[in-house]
Amino acid sequence: MGQIAGFLRAVLRNWVAAAAGVAAIALLSVWASFGHAVAPWITGAIGFATTLAACFPAWRRQAERAEQAETKMAEMAGRPELALRCLPVKPGKIDTQDWSAMGVETIYQFALRNSGSIQAVNVAIDDIVVGAPGRPRSSILFEKVASVSSGQEHPVPFRIEGMGPFLNRDICHCLGQAGGTDAGSTVRVPLNLRFSNRDGSRWIQKHELAYSFPSSLTIEYRGIERDHS
Repeated sequence: MGQIAGFLRAVLRNWVAAAAGVAAIALLSVWASFGHAVAPWITGAIGFATTLAACFPAWRRQAERAEQAETKMAEMAGRPELALRCLPVKPGKIDTQDWSAMGVETIYQFALRNSGSIQAVNVAIDDIVVGAPGRPRSSILFEKVASVSSGQEHPVPFRIEGMGPFLNRDICHCLGQAGGTDAGSTVRVPLNLRFSNRDGSRWIQKHELAYSFPSSLTIEYRGIERDHS
């Protein structure tokens, strides 16, 4: 019943066609009332044409939506199912320097998990360049991953340039300093993941990397589309 009601509402939106048909039939009735002969098939033809004119746009909209859905499904066929995560970890000793001695209590690692049945290849996260006016610019550079098999979780190493020798993994410090954030604001930067299957079809999975003072880092999913670049 819901589908029928939706179809009727779509038809009623084309009130111009319906009104034109009703007006034409009314004029023919007036013409016939003055003694003029009007063939019955004319009224039937007008009614048929009016119904067709009112129903066709509703059918066309549904057909276009179905075609768009089929196109999107075809584009997504064969797509690996990747999920990108950032994981908080306790710092250890790096280059004989204990991160906790610098006031850094939590750092983050990135990881990819393939939950689908299709292997992902040529996996890469776009580099991020951040900086506020009057502050030095820093770059977050992610290593490329050759492949992520079905059911596999793969780390994505990264390094930060422009933050000094002992801050090359502290992404929170990077976003906080370069973004000029304070305790009441959140820094958001685009985080784009690109990958393909073995057939060469490519996708771009869009996220936002959100940092809040002092050490909260989350990845927010924003959608996926075919990569035609």
